[in-house]
Amino acid sequence: MRNSATFLPLLLATTVLASCGQQQSSQDVDPALGRACFDAHVGNLPPGSQYEGIAAASADRITIRSMTGTRVETFACALGADRTVRAVAK
Repeated sequence: MRNSATFLPLLLATTVLASCGQQQSSQDVDPALGRACFDAHVGNLPPGSQYEGIAAASADRITIRSMTGTRVETFACALGADRTVRAVAK
């Protein structure tokens, strides 16, 4: 029974790591779009909020991460055909 006590946590850890898979890369997204999205939301964020980076992107939407006080939150923006950015309410 001693072996099963070590096997189960190892199996669970392996399963969790394997399920992560490969995440969608935001490397192909112009970093200026992420900054523009942050700027579109900054009026509604607490003072001192900081832009942290792009969380996800698609052809018509971008999601960014921002530190707003004590936690990191995500915010979305719609992307226009001309690559303009417009804040999307939560």
